Amino acid sequence: MPQLIGSLFVIPAIVSFLLLFIPKKAARLLTILTAFVLSFISLYLFGISGNQPISFSVPHYVNKIVIVADFLLLAYIIVQGFLQRSILVWVLAAIQAGVLGYLVAKMPHIEFQQFYVDKLSIFMFILVNVVSGVIAVFL
Repeated sequence: MPQLIGSLFVIPAIVSFLLLFIPKKAARLLTILTAFVLSFISLYLFGISGNQPISFSVPHYVNKIVIVADFLLLAYIIVQGFLQRSILVWVLAAIQAGVLGYLVAKMPHIEFQQFYVDKLSIFMFILVNVVSGVIAVFL
């Protein structure tokens, strides 16, 4: 079951990347198809999940990838703040980058269960996927 839950995170990331390169007509079809697939996975998980919550963790290298992606995103926002001449944007992003750097440096790196998925979490997956699917269909 953790693989299905993980697919609810990985599939949108992959599809988002693909949408950058495919034609608009194919992008619309891919978006609608992805919304249906994610909604089906969410409904399936809701149906088979019992009252026992699921907890699992990801490999350590995934944490490093997320941290690097966070810093890259903040660097992009800082650059855009400079280019758009928005002092507030780049100052707030720089503060956030500093806080993130401090937390990454000071937090203990222990192994623990990073994800805790219960019935409410799966219901929220359904809600988000169905609403985003409806939005994708009608845009």
